[in-house]
Amino acid sequence: MAMDPVNKKAVKKDFKNRNDKDIDNDGDVDSSDEYLHKRRKAVSKAIKNVKESFELAESDFSVGQKVEYEAPDGGEYYGTVIKLDKPEEGAYYHVKLENGKVVKASPGQLEAEDDDDEDDDKEDMKESVDLEEKVYSSDYNVGHEKSQFGGYRPHVTHKKTGKTMYLGQTSYKKPEHAKGHAAAYLKGYEQVGDKTANRHANEYEKANKQHVYKEEVELDEKAESQAQAIAARIALKHKRKDTKPEAGTASADMMKMSEKDLEDYTKVKKDND
Repeated sequence: MAMDPVNKKAVKKDFKNRNDKDIDNDGDVDSSDEYLHKRRKAVSKAIKNVKESFELAESDFSVGQKVEYEAPDGGEYYGTVIKLDKPEEGAYYHVKLENGKVVKASPGQLEAEDDDDEDDDKEDMKESVDLEEKVYSSDYNVGHEKSQFGGYRPHVTHKKTGKTMYLGQTSYKKPEHAKGHAAAYLKGYEQVGDKTANRHANEYEKANKQHVYKEEVELDEKAESQAQAIAARIALKHKRKDTKPEAGTASADMMKMSEKDLEDYTKVKKDND
């Protein structure tokens, strides 16, 4: 039985808030439906990044440049570009993060980091002095939040309002280590400001790297889906111009498809993945 086509509004919601949860149309709602919902959301975002990279004519970032990387789960990390790959079906960068991990990122996932870190630190100190109300750690709760991808994330909330002050992107195997990370951040913020808080949090993470939860992302499946969608668009472009793509490529294999089929295939890939 065919799966439901993607409802663009529904895929942005949490699975529990969907009106129609039986995505695979097997007559019941189970873990396979929830898996399909999460996978479609993650791959849809990944394909958007690949589309942005494919449209680039030139590289936006250079080797050695410091950047801010947005991970598929929404987390933001700092790192350095160490390599650029520009295959036919989209450019991407190899970025070494501060924790030593190397990731592949599309241009849409990267943003140039401020070179004036020292000036920013001074500005943070100035702002902290100018604050009418100083931040006191006693006004906040340090704790953890369970990550949907596994592990526990550090969480700082205001005791009276319940408003989140900080929700870390690093996940830990145990709640107590996530709480320790949150406490380190709050201590740094109380002393000076956000820059010092992030520095304290990073130092805590490095000192407790053995307790960090390692997420397993289905990179191979995402990459394959992205490549197929891009190949279909390339084949469609050649077909409309009455030209031929390079022999032996995925795009060349798709040239046997009709223009309408290519359009439909591309649309399905964009929506369903």
